[in-house]
Amino acid sequence: MKADELRALAGKVAAATGPDRALDAAISAAVRLDAVPEWARMWAGEWRGHDDGTVHMIHDDGSLGPHLKAREWTASLDAAMLLIPKGQDVMLAVMDGVAYAGIGKERSDDDRSAATPALALTAAALLARASLIDSQTETM
Repeated sequence: MKADELRALAGKVAAATGPDRALDAAISAAVRLDAVPEWARMWAGEWRGHDDGTVHMIHDDGSLGPHLKAREWTASLDAAMLLIPKGQDVMLAVMDGVAYAGIGKERSDDDRSAATPALALTAAALLARASLIDSQTETM
C-alpha cells in the first residue's frame, strides 16, 4: 500500500464515531503481513476487505484464496498496538472526552484525535506506517 493511501485510511479511522468492521477489514487488507496469519502469507495475491469485517485473498490468477476475519483494530487497544511500527514511542491520552494519540519522537504533525482511544491509536499507527514508507522511499 502507498503512503498516501494509508493517510487516507487514517483520516477515515479518525473520523469514525465508533468501531467499524468495514474499516477493520480495509486496515487488514492494507497492512496484509501484520494482519494475516503466518500460514496464509505464502500465497501471492491481493488482500481485499469487506464491510462485514472479513478479508479474503484474490490470487494472481483471479481465484479466491483464504477468507479471514479481520482484527478489531477500531475497537481494541490491544489490536491497535499491533499496528505500531517497532521501536516507536507512543502517546495516548483522553481529555474532555476526546482521545489523542501520537507515535514517534517527533510526532506533532501526526497526532490524531478521535472518538475513542482505539480509533486515535489506530489512525496514528497508520500515519506512522505512512511516514516509514516515505522515509524508505527518500533513501532509495
